[in-house]
Amino acid sequence: MGKRASKNAKVLCPKRVMDIYTECTVIEAEDVQNPIVVSGIRGRDAFHPERVEHHRQEISAMLDALPERFHGPGGLQHHYGCMDRSGNLWTGLQGSVEQLFLLGMAIGRVTFPIEQQYWSELPGGMPVVMISPAPTV
Repeated sequence: MGKRASKNAKVLCPKRVMDIYTECTVIEAEDVQNPIVVSGIRGRDAFHPERVEHHRQEISAMLDALPERFHGPGGLQHHYGCMDRSGNLWTGLQGSVEQLFLLGMAIGRVTFPIEQQYWSELPGGMPVVMISPAPTV
């Protein structure tokens, strides 16, 4: 018998992550004042502040559905982002994980606690990711 679908499966969806990422990304033709610029594994991305803000709660919910160790001291390696909090695979694509973490950086919840110059020393050369708690209002 297979694993039951977790409630996280409804929150974490590769297509939804890609849709939000695409909607929030600044395209070259746009003239955006003060874009949110973040650096990930593959380079830098610029996001439209108003569109990111529009999706803030949904991005936060997706981050909260990731494994608990991302949320604790020290964080967890990037490649574990393909699993949800219940241990189920929500995506097989590291690109989807990268998009979610970039969106998390854009809302100020995701950081790389270990500097990029040291990533090659880590297993698989993958960075550690830390997700901070969502601010309470």
